[in-house]
Amino acid sequence: MRIHDRRPAPVRWLDHLDAHPEGIAAGALAPLGALWSWGANRRRTGRLDAAAERDPRVLVVGNLRVGGTGKTPVTADLARRFLARGERVVVVSRGYRAQGGGDEPSWLRGQGIEVVVDDDRPAAVRRALSAGAERVLLDDGLQGRLPGALRWVIVLDRDLRRPPRCLPAGPAREGPTALERADRLLVRREDHEPLAKDPRILPFRLVPHRWTGAGGQSRPLHSAPGGPWALLSGLARPQSFEADVLGLGAAIAGSWRLADHCDPSIAELAALEREMRAAGAVAVVCPEKNLERLLRHRWSMPLWALGSQIVWEEDPLQDLPQP
Repeated sequence: MRIHDRRPAPVRWLDHLDAHPEGIAAGALAPLGALWSWGANRRRTGRLDAAAERDPRVLVVGNLRVGGTGKTPVTADLARRFLARGERVVVVSRGYRAQGGGDEPSWLRGQGIEVVVDDDRPAAVRRALSAGAERVLLDDGLQGRLPGALRWVIVLDRDLRRPPRCLPAGPAREGPTALERADRLLVRREDHEPLAKDPRILPFRLVPHRWTGAGGQSRPLHSAPGGPWALLSGLARPQSFEADVLGLGAAIAGSWRLADHCDPSIAELAALEREMRAAGAVAVVCPEKNLERLLRHRWSMPLWALGSQIVWEEDPLQDLPQP
C-alpha cells in the first residue's frame, strides 16, 4: 500500500522514533527526553491530590502518548453506558483549533452526548455539576489540575512492557511513573502478549464495527463498499486505522495521511480526490471522526466512514461507586 503522508515533518519524525525506539536517533535524543520528563514532573500538579478523596462523579480519561490511543471512543463508550443507567452525563473538552471544538466534540455530539467545550475545564466541571450532571467525563485531562477526579489512563499493551520514550525522543508526554496517578489502567490490546499483574488493569479492544455513508446511512461491516479504496485520515496514529481497513481484505489504492485535527479546504479536498482517482480509487474510506469535515466537499466518488466500537473484557463500570 502506497502511503501519501501530508502530515507535518515533526509528526512524521516522531512516528519514526516511535517505530525505532532503540535506534540511533532515539538514543541520541534520550537525554533531552529525560530532561522533558523531569520538567513534566515538576510542572504537573496532578500528583499533589493523590491522597485526596476521589469524587466518583468526575472521571478523567487521559493517556501518556501524544494522541492515538482511543481516548475519544472510550469516552463516548463510557458516556453511553452511564446514559443507559439513567444518569445525566456531560463531557468536558477543551476542543482543538476549530470553532466549536473540532472533530472530537462534534463527533461526540453526533452520538447524542452532551458536550461542553471550555479551556478552563475545572470551571466547566463545576458548572456542569451545579447544573445537575451526575457524571462529568473529561476527554484528555490526565496532566491537568482537577483535585479529587478519578483518573483512568489509556495505555497500549506494548507500552506497559516497554514504555515509549519521552518527547522529543519519542511520543510520551511523561515517563511511566505518571501511571502511579492512575486509578484504572485502560489497556488497549493490540497483540496477544500477557499483561502485567495489576489490579487496576482493564483491557479493551477497538474493533471495526460498521460503515457510515455521506447521507448518514449505515451498513453492517460485511456490506463493504466496492473498491479499490483510497484511505483518507486525519489522526494522531493513522497506522491503527490503516491496519483495521487492511484487515477487511479490500484492495487499497493508497493511504493519504493528513494531520490530526486538520481542517482542509474544499479546494484541497477536490485536489485530493483527483489524486485518488488518478491512483485508481473508486471509493474513499475515512475514520468516523473525520467524516463531518470531509463532507464539505461534494465527492464524486462514494465516501464511507469506518466506525469502531469498544469491546471490554469486563464491565468497566462494575466497581464504580454511584454518584
